[in-house]
Order: sequence, then structure tokens, then C-alpha cells
Amino acid sequence: MEQLGKVEVNGACTNQYALFQFEKRKNQLRRHNLTRYLSAMEQSRPTLLLVGEAPGYRGCRLTGIPFTSSHTLVQEMVPGFEDGGALAGAGVELQKEATATMVWSVLKYAAIVAAFICGMRFRFIRIGESSRKQRYPYVK
Repeated sequence: MEQLGKVEVNGACTNQYALFQFEKRKNQLRRHNLTRYLSAMEQSRPTLLLVGEAPGYRGCRLTGIPFTSSHTLVQEMVPGFEDGGALAGAGVELQKEATATMVWSVLKYAAIVAAFICGMRFRFIRIGESSRKQRYPYVK
């Protein structure tokens, strides 16, 4: 996890796990959540792996866990987080991400244990913009 935190990225993305970048305390919580999630996945032996493009704006960017918003953590949908986990956005309104809510709800209903990863570990941003803004696809 420390190696993930040490990765330096260019101006087109941000490392939400960074050891030395802005939001150090929140990044530490994201690393903690990801470590805890990976441990829970190791114990639960998932039968399915879902790969996403990159951390979602209202999901992994805040929680550190792919396909997981603060809402899904608090709703006890994520294995190993029956206590709601550590929220990097504590003190703010819970964020819902449509994909995270749908995916975790369906998996819980169907009693399927799945693991998630992001193909790109870091959050894409447009050069010169804040990592807190949603990145919309665009065509030149």
C-alpha cells in the first residue's frame, strides 16, 4: 500500500492514495479502506472480478475502494465493512454513485461475492482543473 501511495502522477490524473500530496489525512483513510477491502476479499474468496476504467468521482475517489461510494459503505453493502468503514469525506453529505449503488445492491441480492479493481488506479482530471470536479468525456 505504501508503494501505491508513493506513485507520482502527471497533471492528467491525481493519486487519491498519495502519501505526500494534498489531503494527506483523507488519502490515509483511503489507503486504510483499500487495505481492509483487499483483506476482506482475500478471506471471502470472490468468484467474480469486475474491472472498472478508473476511480469514480463520487465513489473510489472518496472511499479508496473501486465501485464503492460512501453511501454503499454506510449501508453495509461491502464485505468487511459492517461498521460503515472510515469515510474520507467525514462531516459532509454522503455521496451516492449510481454504478456503485446498483452493482453492490445486485451482488448482495444475488449473494455473489465479487472483487473490484480499477484498470487505471488513479483519478483522471483535465489538466489545470481540480480533482474535485467531475471529468466529462469530450471530443475535440
